[in-house]
Amino acid sequence: FPQHIVNTALRPDVVIYSNTLRKVILIELTCGNEENFEDQRSRKEKRYEELMVEIETAGWEGYLFTVEVGCRGFYHHTLPRIFNFLNITRAKKKRALNTTAVVSLKGSYTIWLSRYNKTWSDNWQLAERPCPV
Repeated sequence: FPQHIVNTALRPDVVIYSNTLRKVILIELTCGNEENFEDQRSRKEKRYEELMVEIETAGWEGYLFTVEVGCRGFYHHTLPRIFNFLNITRAKKKRALNTTAVVSLKGSYTIWLSRYNKTWSDNWQLAERPCPV
């Protein structure tokens, strides 16, 4: 986390800031089970609650976005919300949402296919579902 804004041990997944505007955007990603989106969101918001107060006390305008993407390729309404906040065009937003869903699903599929492996390799590719013959 940029130390000139606030000194903290917390490490959000993404930090976007402007020294000129004195604005900081924190993005925290959670990938889990779709049934728990609300619990995941509230847990992350609670974790960063004190940091957001410290950011505002330091004279910065702070925004916290939690993003929840499920293991079956579904995403919570928080993902399109951040794209809207960042003024991402409709076409780019649609492409990013589709890509997010596919990558999440492929990642889960790769983990499932590897469930009996004793070791994990850093250079494995995301699994592709075989095409029917």
